[in-house]
Amino acid sequence: MKLLHAVSRRRTLLCVAVVLLFLAVMMTLVRAQEVAATATDAAGKPVAQHTSVTTATSEEEARASNAAVQAAEAEAAAMRQLEAEEQARREEEEELAERQRRQQEVLQRQEDLAALRRREEELVELHRREQEEERRRQEEEELAERQRRQQEEERRRQEEEELAERQRRQQEEERRRQEEEELAERQRRQQEEERAKRRIDSVDMIRYSAEELPQGCAKSIEEYLFRVHEHRQHTAAAVRDARSELNEARVHAPKKVAELEKRLAARQDDLLVYDIQTLRMYGGSVPKTCIAESLAWLDAQPDVSSMSEAKQRLVYFFRLTSTHCRALYLTARGVMQYMIDSYTPVVKSYTKSVQYYCDKASAIYAELLPASGKRPDIPMMDLAKKVAVMVGYAAVPIGLGVAAGIVFVAVLPPMVAAVIIYEYVYKIWLELFIAYYTYGAKMPDGAVTAVKSTVAALRAGEWASIGNSVVDALIDLVADPDTDFYNGILAVYLVGSITVICAAFICLWFSCCVPGMRGKKRATPLHAASRSAGDSRNGNKKAPATGGAAAAAAKKKN
Repeated sequence: MKLLHAVSRRRTLLCVAVVLLFLAVMMTLVRAQEVAATATDAAGKPVAQHTSVTTATSEEEARASNAAVQAAEAEAAAMRQLEAEEQARREEEEELAERQRRQQEVLQRQEDLAALRRREEELVELHRREQEEERRRQEEEELAERQRRQQEEERRRQEEEELAERQRRQQEEERRRQEEEELAERQRRQQEEERAKRRIDSVDMIRYSAEELPQGCAKSIEEYLFRVHEHRQHTAAAVRDARSELNEARVHAPKKVAELEKRLAARQDDLLVYDIQTLRMYGGSVPKTCIAESLAWLDAQPDVSSMSEAKQRLVYFFRLTSTHCRALYLTARGVMQYMIDSYTPVVKSYTKSVQYYCDKASAIYAELLPASGKRPDIPMMDLAKKVAVMVGYAAVPIGLGVAAGIVFVAVLPPMVAAVIIYEYVYKIWLELFIAYYTYGAKMPDGAVTAVKSTVAALRAGEWASIGNSVVDALIDLVADPDTDFYNGILAVYLVGSITVICAAFICLWFSCCVPGMRGKKRATPLHAASRSAGDSRNGNKKAPATGGAAAAAAKKKN
């Protein structure tokens, strides 16, 4: 860069020198022209004067003037010669000056070249030094940059490690927090599920989650009763065993009471969970299935819109009652199927026992009287023993049949009535249709809770709340007629009628079949009063008889 500046400076000096030389030449030429012009003016004046004199004088004057002119011309020639000499001298001086100038320029150029060479050398040296300095500086900068990059890389690596460590910690913290939240959520859900296992759902939730079972009303009731009785026996037996162990420990091992109480509470909790699960599986679905089947039958009935309004209402009430009776029939058929299926193992066991004893008797008979007709030679005592054993084996099926017939005739009617009241009325209608499906309660806990709240309200004198509770209970019994035909009040009436009929049948059977319940009829107060009134009207006619009756009564007392 400095070399370029020196070259440009030298070119500038050369241009300035050329311009100055051109100006000097021009000034010399201008000066020569001025000198020539001055000489011409000086020669022109005498000529003009001479011309003017010649015009006024004579020829002598003309000759004199010519001589003067010649003298002037000679003088002018001399002047021109002098000027030429002066011009030549000036030119020589100029040439000398030019030559000197050129020499000086050459010298100056040589000096400039030398200076330029030195300058170039200096520039080269300087450039070399600058390059070395630049290289060294670049090396230093590269080293510094490398160090800076290394430091930056180290710092970035440390920052990345710190960031990675921070992210790892954050991820671990987030993961741990998520695990804690998931664990807490899982525990909360488990607790909620555990609480839900022991809690009855609301009525809206029961009806929302209920669905029509594909096996139908009767089969679903049969499955429900099997789950309530047969499948529940193991859990209920565990509760009974735990309670019996606790009762024995209270007498013989008081130290084990606390542990056995916990075990009993756990078994009771398992039983409660099982019952709640059973209600959730069948408590809403069984009534909905039976109601849906009955509603399908009601929808299939012919239209009665052509009848009068009174007939339409009568037909609607009749069909509504018939639909409820059909629902009762479907549930009764399910209970009957359960009873048949539950007693099938007993019948199979009886048949197996009868077949076993019949086979034994047949084997002995075949031994005593073979098919070939040849009787074996057996002593009379052994024959009598075998005959007695054969008769005993043959009498067992007959005795079992007679006993079953006696039980069937004597015990089966009240048992059937009791089973109808318990299984049909209580377990199906009261527990499922009314308590759970209508009120969302579990029997008998719901009834006990309702009675306790009613007694507490009675003691507190809150008659308004009792009335409101009764009204709400009656309103809950009546379903929406636009969506469902089921009417809890009518169902309660029909089920209550069945209960009354079964209870009356049991009482009638006991009064007719159980000895000691068919004694003499005691006189009722109304009969005694009418009899005394008749005696008073007869007056003395009845006096002897009255006296005789009194004497007989006295004898009986004695």
